[in-house]
Amino acid sequence: YKIEILAPKAKKTQILEKAPKSTDPVSAHSCIAVYQGNKMGGTSNNTNGAVARFQVQQYLRYAHLIPDLASGLVKEFVLPLASVDTQTSLLADQISGDVLTKAIASLEEGDKVELEWLQIRVEYDTTTDNDRYC
Repeated sequence: YKIEILAPKAKKTQILEKAPKSTDPVSAHSCIAVYQGNKMGGTSNNTNGAVARFQVQQYLRYAHLIPDLASGLVKEFVLPLASVDTQTSLLADQISGDVLTKAIASLEEGDKVELEWLQIRVEYDTTTDNDRYC
């Protein structure tokens, strides 16, 4: 419990650098959100350190599969633009290139979008037990 539940909760959201050994869904989210632009204040084409922000207006569906780890309903969804395409390609078999970055770049502030995402627990192949899950 300490390694699989408490250790991942104590860590910030991780940016994957390599494909994980395995993943477990923790929660599933589906909502209507309004694009708020990015944190850097420039256009969404500026991906150097920028994050795309979406203000959740209404949840369509939500399910938690591991309640001790689930984030619950969120009011804001944030995507780091510098790594969003790499993260997606490590976890999804059918996505490659800069598909998400291009989609976000086409948005104007105030656009309403439907978002769906999974919160996942990631297992790494490591000999250090405390670093195994995040």
